[in-house]
Amino acid sequence: MLSKTTMAKLTAAVLAAAIVGVGVTATGCNNQNNSNSSNLSKESKIPESPASDFKYTVENDKVIITDYIGSDTEVSIPKKIEGKSVTEIGERSFLCCLELTSVTIPAGITEIGENAFFHCDRLKSVDIPNSVTKIGDGAFSYCDKLTSVDIPNGVTKIGNEAFSACSSLTSVDIPN
Repeated sequence: MLSKTTMAKLTAAVLAAAIVGVGVTATGCNNQNNSNSSNLSKESKIPESPASDFKYTVENDKVIITDYIGSDTEVSIPKKIEGKSVTEIGERSFLCCLELTSVTIPAGITEIGENAFFHCDRLKSVDIPNSVTKIGDGAFSYCDKLTSVDIPNGVTKIGNEAFSACSSLTSVDIPN
């Protein structure tokens, strides 16, 4: 459990990042996926997306997602690729996936990299598991349709501007 001081700092960081959004520009958007899938609620089970929808690297028997190349609007990141655990969503891996509406991140992912979901304009929901300990700088910046975020207990670091320019963000739940 995090101390009250740490929780207060995390709360302040998330709220400030959601409101301020200084110095972030929308450049480099070249991944424009299109699909006509409908959005499912957070309670729905989205089937795991196939490994062929991702570019990735393998380091020390762990998989890092480096790019989403699929076209689904609802993505469930696989727990394993090539029999190895997926542990990280790398920097800019979903950059400008303009049609993406929902992402389910499996238990076992420990880090969401810098600008991982930057400018995913239609992203409405993201399920972040307790295994995540770090949310990188600008990770969800410019996710215009994101309305709420539940930060799990395991998160110990939220980067600068992680939720900046999320114009619809009205609720951030940080555990005690």
